Amino acid sequence: MNTLSCVCNEAYKGSRCEQFQLFSSSGKAGEAGLIAAVVIVVLLILVVIAVVIYYTRKMLKAKQQSQQNKPKTEYWKVQPRV
Repeated sequence: MNTLSCVCNEAYKGSRCEQFQLFSSSGKAGEAGLIAAVVIVVLLILVVIAVVIYYTRKMLKAKQQSQQNKPKTEYWKVQPRV
C-alpha cells in the first residue's frame, strides 16, 4: 500500500475521514401513503359523526320547541254534571 488511508467511524467518510455524514433513514413510500390514507379516513369519519350529531340535536331541539308552542289539552278533565 503506497497511499495512506483511514478506517472511519460510522458517522464519517472520505479518504481521511474528513466528511461528516448525518444519519438519515427514509421509510418506504408505501408506508407513508398508507398512514396518510388512514389519517384522512379517520378525519372523514369524525366529520360525518359530528354532522350527524349536529343535525340530530337540531331536530330534537326543534321538536321540543314545537311541543312547547302547542296549546296543552287536558285529556282527563272531567266535566261537572249540572
